[in-house]
Amino acid sequence: YCWPRDAIYITKALDLLKMEKETEKFYKVFCKNTQSKNGMWEQRFYTDGTLAPCWGYQIDETASIVYGVYDHYTRTKDKKFLKDNLKMVEKAVKFLEEYVEDLIEDKKQMRISYDLWEMHEGTSIYSMASIFAAFEAMQKIYDVLAEELQENRLKQSNIIKQQEIIEKQLVQIKNYVLANFYDEDKKCFVRNTEDRKLDMSILGATVPFRMFSPNEK
Repeated sequence: YCWPRDAIYITKALDLLKMEKETEKFYKVFCKNTQSKNGMWEQRFYTDGTLAPCWGYQIDETASIVYGVYDHYTRTKDKKFLKDNLKMVEKAVKFLEEYVEDLIEDKKQMRISYDLWEMHEGTSIYSMASIFAAFEAMQKIYDVLAEELQENRLKQSNIIKQQEIIEKQLVQIKNYVLANFYDEDKKCFVRNTEDRKLDMSILGATVPFRMFSPNEK
């Protein structure tokens, strides 16, 4: 089986070992073939790309791939790789934007997401951090490709609008996390808004997703 979220950590390891071609194939072949029409990725697949049995939905499966695409670029500096995957990550970010909008405005239209451990359905700090990282990655991808896309005026106009939306939602996500996931009694972040327990998934807010710096109080 392949959980997209788990695969991001594996491809990161492959990049460290200079196995960039294998990582590139994962994104350009596997991810493109398994992305749903609405931009999301399901919970898990067979390694041939067909959908495997799922028992829920995890928003971080989708967010992690956007984060992973840019993370791969930071190691290879291959702009063509970003251009080849631009449409894919834009579709994913559109899906994530709708998810965040529904969550912040409490519309309850999107499917409830499982947490990292597939134990709790609701909103978790790991999931929110992964979305934050996906939006930051999209901003950086646009920055890298700005020169290549400057001749396409319609595309440039759409990118400017998109960046404004993302900028707004980055602030919303961080404020939402600070308001809902910090426990004044524990003096610590908690893993979800229901049981308010601490576990290792809280680390995701700093590593790898860097919603908060390790040096922040």
